[in-house]
Amino acid sequence: MDVALSSEIELSGSGHRAPRRVVLYGALVGGVVGMAYGIALRSWMRFVSDDPEFSWTGTIFIIGAFTVTSALAGLVVGGRRRGWKALLLVTRVVAIVVSLSCFLGAGLLMLPTVVLGALAVSRIDWPRAVRLGVAAISALSVLAVVAEVGDRAQPRATVIIVSYLALVFVEIRIFAEPYRPTVSRVPTACRVLAAGAAAVISLGAIVMAAGV
Repeated sequence: MDVALSSEIELSGSGHRAPRRVVLYGALVGGVVGMAYGIALRSWMRFVSDDPEFSWTGTIFIIGAFTVTSALAGLVVGGRRRGWKALLLVTRVVAIVVSLSCFLGAGLLMLPTVVLGALAVSRIDWPRAVRLGVAAISALSVLAVVAEVGDRAQPRATVIIVSYLALVFVEIRIFAEPYRPTVSRVPTACRVLAAGAAAVISLGAIVMAAGV
């Protein structure tokens, strides 16, 4: 059975319901992953800065934001396996709203890359052409960060870019869970509206990121 088919079966709620403990397990694992990711991202931010400044307030906020966001993503995974319907939708909305806190300040540069990348990965209900277009914009937005580090010494610039891409891939995987649809079938009109809204938001985010 291929991935797309198995995903549709999972989204439609068919199959055996997982035990209740998977909800708590998903949230705990997600929280640990988010904490580790927040620490890695904070370390990368310190490494990439020419004049690094350490702030416990900033560090705690970054690690806390990703810990909570990832824990909610894990909760979404557990809820989906338990067969949640309306509750899953509510949990997804809360997770998406909370995840926006991860893009405050300098994190705004990562917003178009991560959010659009997560949409391209998760929205299996969208037409393939739309997903490819969203993925292309996500990939192009990486150029904003590449341009920022391009004037540094070559070995250091390479490490910065490669490590940034690794962080982006992990973050996209985390954020993809809340963006994954609650049901497998969505009306065409909703798909078109969602795609249009995503395009407008992404263009606005890229413009703001370029200004940063």
